[in-house]
Amino acid sequence: NRNRSGAASPQLRAAMRGILAVHTVVRTSIGRFAIPAEGLIPPGTLGHDPNRRRPAVSHEQVESWLSTCGPKRELKALVSFGFRHRHQKLVDTIVGLWSDYGINVTLRDSDSRVDDAETVDDDVDVYFGGWSGDYADPDAFTHALFHTSSGRLRRYLDSDSLDGLLESARLEQQSDLREMLYRQIEDRLQEDCTVIPLFYETEHRLASHRVRRLVLQSDPPYMNFDSVGKTP
Repeated sequence: NRNRSGAASPQLRAAMRGILAVHTVVRTSIGRFAIPAEGLIPPGTLGHDPNRRRPAVSHEQVESWLSTCGPKRELKALVSFGFRHRHQKLVDTIVGLWSDYGINVTLRDSDSRVDDAETVDDDVDVYFGGWSGDYADPDAFTHALFHTSSGRLRRYLDSDSLDGLLESARLEQQSDLREMLYRQIEDRLQEDCTVIPLFYETEHRLASHRVRRLVLQSDPPYMNFDSVGKTP
């Protein structure tokens, strides 16, 4: 939440991201049920960049960033109800890694009836949560989250300049230009270090060798029930 004094420092946010070796943290905490993420837009969706990689950050660089933030680094974090109960090991691992560098994060569980980033108060520096797009389009992972008028996470990131990109990408008709705009949005979010993408959840489907014409999809109902069949 860059609107809070605790996480307002770009250097602190950069350090918090740099401390996390996301691939290692996700693999050891969640295992085969998740794919470590390099960006917000998931695989199979326009704008996803399979070649996107976070630059490696050295211990010395992290310490250099933190040296500009002062000795007191106390943050408050809200953990969404579903995220806490499904991925408690991941949250504890991340908080532990930050603590090793003197970034102390106090966790506050979200009430199950208020599991929505839009409803939290302003007394939160960090939010742990997940998001499943309402439709298979990059707009569902960008405009729906970050636009200052309606985005679900607008309390944490308000940027009029980002709004312009979000609106242009939403209205663009040519797919190649849309893809370019969404990658620019991803670049902007990465540079700002306001968001740290962690993982894409994976689901598994098992099919008998007798099943024919099965096609898996990235959005509900996730397979072609209308045309799948099986041999006698």
